[in-house]
Amino acid sequence: MSRPKGSWRPPRGRALRASGGEPSVQDGQVARVVADDDLDALPRVVNLGELAGALRRSIGLVSYEPGRRDPRRAIIRVMDHNPLENGHDFPGLDSLVATKGGWVSIGKIASGFPARIQLFDPKLGALHVVIAGTTGSGKGGTAQMISLAYHANKMAQIYGDPKGASNPAIPKMAAYSGLTNHGALGAMRLSWWVLQHRIEEAARLELKNFVPTATRPYCATILDEAAQMLAPGAPNRKEAVKIVKDGASLTRSLGMPWVLMNQTVNLDQLGSEQAIRANLLAGGTWIILRTDSDQVNLGDLPPGFECLNPSLIPAVWAEEDDSLVYDPTVEESDPRRTFGLGYVAAPGGRAGMMRIDNLEDATEHIRPESVMAPVDVPWWGDEAYMEELAQTPIPGFEEKDGEGGTGEAGTSFPGVDLPKARERTSEEKVLAALRDESDPLYVDMVDQGDEINPDDIDFVERGHLLAASGVPESTFANVLNKLEKKGQIHRIKDGKLSNVALGSRPDDTGDHTP
Repeated sequence: MSRPKGSWRPPRGRALRASGGEPSVQDGQVARVVADDDLDALPRVVNLGELAGALRRSIGLVSYEPGRRDPRRAIIRVMDHNPLENGHDFPGLDSLVATKGGWVSIGKIASGFPARIQLFDPKLGALHVVIAGTTGSGKGGTAQMISLAYHANKMAQIYGDPKGASNPAIPKMAAYSGLTNHGALGAMRLSWWVLQHRIEEAARLELKNFVPTATRPYCATILDEAAQMLAPGAPNRKEAVKIVKDGASLTRSLGMPWVLMNQTVNLDQLGSEQAIRANLLAGGTWIILRTDSDQVNLGDLPPGFECLNPSLIPAVWAEEDDSLVYDPTVEESDPRRTFGLGYVAAPGGRAGMMRIDNLEDATEHIRPESVMAPVDVPWWGDEAYMEELAQTPIPGFEEKDGEGGTGEAGTSFPGVDLPKARERTSEEKVLAALRDESDPLYVDMVDQGDEINPDDIDFVERGHLLAASGVPESTFANVLNKLEKKGQIHRIKDGKLSNVALGSRPDDTGDHTP
């Protein structure tokens, strides 16, 4: 078959044969791919199914890695045996101590490199995590590993599990655990109230970048089976969506990351809120394990996962490419089961096949002296008051009645017909989204008319703002022009990216009255 002009192919000649001990490298071949002279760059993403077929391998035995610095180069690995098949034993709690940049290794990727996630960034703050995968894929084990990483780095945790105690070790590491639907909602409410306190304190003390201390630690919120709280038909759904939306958009600079676990990554399973998804994408790591074949067709995979199909991950490793008969008797802890096998991608990165370190129960690694709590909150530790907060809807979402309340406050009162809320204009939607995505301290400075140093301006990337606002692309540019003329926003160029910030430029004293 002829090769079309501008295509690429692996270089001819002998490929480099990997050598060394498992798991750092695997038996097989590794070759560097170099673009032809008439091609400026290799694709960042390839269809692994097609590549595996062309190389006569199963999809689990082929990997493609675009060059990190040279867009004309990439690496293809063709493995005789996947180094992830036997799993990797968890090396101990000290292995989870984060680097200065907040990175920890939670497993291995197919190339032998560590599978790393970033818990926090010294400048950006706490970073979120999304874990998706079907039953038996290893979501619980992955969440346990991340919870243990928080524990190793003396980060407080609030845990909500609608199913009950599906991860027995996590409540032992958490400052507060809410089990069942009712308890999980209570945990989410407490997280929201901790956030409100930190917003107020940050404004009062003029704090910008979050610096953790023993009394003001990072405080993560872990929500298992998120769809049971956020998907259509869930009790108190609107209140739960509000809590997660605020958490996804406001908590990074206040040291409060979120971990959402779910079967799929569909938008409706995340509360049907683009703002939630956009903030989770921009501010954290996505881990996608094995999915059901019908789910992947509905799944809304994030950037970095293009052309990957998590449903092709087998439930059990087989000697042949495909197992003829599914074996449900294989224990989840058995390395032959693909428990914890999936793809991981940090913000802006390409997803790589990885496997979580083997750890059935984290209990033996828990250090009681490292179980932290957000004791900077004055009411934390007052059990009666905390339970009252956990039982009470957050402001604006009071239940309509004592039983079966929907959490949709203000929609109906006996004998009173409330007018329908006015639909916000496109300009109002953009401004509201920009306020949600900006640092609360910066928003407060703009509102109060404070003199702002240019270095303190908090910009939001244009594409991120577009997704968060929900305004159609066809009108978005015009809306930005109008708002800039009024002095309500200003923009700068950073290379090819356009960034937007609230308020007029610091040196702009013109009259913006329309």
